[in-house]
Amino acid sequence: MSNASTSSHEPVPWEDAAGEDLRYITEHSRLRVLDLNYLMDVPRKTIRGWLEGEAIAPADAEKLKDLSNVVRRCVAEDVELDSQDICRKLPGGLSIVQRVRNGDNIKDLADSFIPILAQGRQQWKHVEEMLVGTPKRVLGNECFGSPHYREDL
Repeated sequence: MSNASTSSHEPVPWEDAAGEDLRYITEHSRLRVLDLNYLMDVPRKTIRGWLEGEAIAPADAEKLKDLSNVVRRCVAEDVELDSQDICRKLPGGLSIVQRVRNGDNIKDLADSFIPILAQGRQQWKHVEEMLVGTPKRVLGNECFGSPHYREDL
């Protein structure tokens, strides 16, 4: 058993589960360092340090564990999690960012949120399939009404 479960103040070594959780999040989602910085409410330098192997504080390790569980669930449902998704307001009025920062349990949130994301992704795929073979529109001045005075000079 790791020291993280016995002490709430000692940093978690990289080799522990927190490092693996961070690695999984970065490899299986479209979340960038900037997104993780915003989500975890720590400086970007801290996230970069974690990615390079620095120790992770227990409270942050717990947040990473919760987030990695959400990402694992997204992967199982074939849904990619991105920065827009973590900021989107969800049932209950809070976003994933707000719930992670509050230390809330986001497992239940994932149960209701992931089907919504999956449905949205399916709708976009359907639209893309419908548009296959149609020429792409090139937008020019004629699409936006008459040109501005002296614009064509």
